[in-house]
Amino acid sequence: LSALFYRVTDERAKKTELLLVGMICYTSQHYCAFAFHTKSSKWVFFDDATVKEIGSRWKDVVTKCIKGHFQPLLLFYSNPDGSAIITEDASKQNSSQIHPKTSINGDVQVSESNVSVQKKLELT
Repeated sequence: LSALFYRVTDERAKKTELLLVGMICYTSQHYCAFAFHTKSSKWVFFDDATVKEIGSRWKDVVTKCIKGHFQPLLLFYSNPDGSAIITEDASKQNSSQIHPKTSINGDVQVSESNVSVQKKLELT
């Protein structure tokens, strides 16, 4: 991570190598996505209702991006040394979501609702 970011405070994170596993792209007022399927070891392309295997190499994704004029916007990485998080084992936390509402006269009203996370989050 220290090769990407100027300041990494966690010593373990400085040495961590992450794997690129997904990417959101933009072209001509349209979004598409690429994701690495770990079981088949193939890159998969998602474009609306179209889902296609691209290939097993990153070069295959780059070629598709160049041909389609896809501009990468958001990259997703995984930590190969990471493990799944079970929220029941973590400390219970409630987070507040703020929902702004605009009244007829244009005033903004804010209301809060508590949301708790109770499902298993898988990182792989």
